[in-house]
Amino acid sequence: MPRRHIAPIIPANEQEYRVYHGNLILANIYAVTHLGEAILNAYHDREPLGMGSEKVVYPHLAHTGQVVAFYQNHGDETDQISLSELRKRYFTIKLMHLLLPVNIPDAHFVSSDPPRMHLDMVTSQPVTDGKFEELYRELSNRATVLGVSLDPKRNNYLLGDDGNLKYVDDFGLPADLTDLEAGIQKIEAPDIRDRALKYADRAHLQLPSFGGSAGSTGL
Repeated sequence: MPRRHIAPIIPANEQEYRVYHGNLILANIYAVTHLGEAILNAYHDREPLGMGSEKVVYPHLAHTGQVVAFYQNHGDETDQISLSELRKRYFTIKLMHLLLPVNIPDAHFVSSDPPRMHLDMVTSQPVTDGKFEELYRELSNRATVLGVSLDPKRNNYLLGDDGNLKYVDDFGLPADLTDLEAGIQKIEAPDIRDRALKYADRAHLQLPSFGGSAGSTGL
């Protein structure tokens, strides 16, 4: 994953409120147990694969085919990513993986201690500008049919070993999810279609015909 620059963040009271990795705030101390702090410390001296304004990504210590995305929390409590938001992102990624399996890496685990998500590893390969534009246009068109928007910044995309463009950021979803529901209903395998509907429900996505997220709790 291409490295992205992030400016140093200086806290008001680092001893009381924050756990650090270098100059990056990875989690507020009130939301991290001793186990969570131990997890952060295990990655302390590791070289990140990439970083952005919201998360830092490392190779998983235990699973060679996965990465760990640690979400950075900034500022006061109103600026913290909640467990419900992490779960929504997690199940949305799993849903999009079913709809665009060769382009969206799967997610395997999400936790708020510290805020993190485990995702499939994508090995990046060089890609020419012309080839990137072609692959991006194809992927963007498929996402648009589903009513989903992708962040167009090039460093959100990697070329996988299979030759497919991989999208490694979050998704923009409209208020009207009619197109997304239609895409789910087009999944031919009944078990995969049912799984996609379950993911949409757990992500609290209000699909028009199914009433959305009523009663969803937990993972």
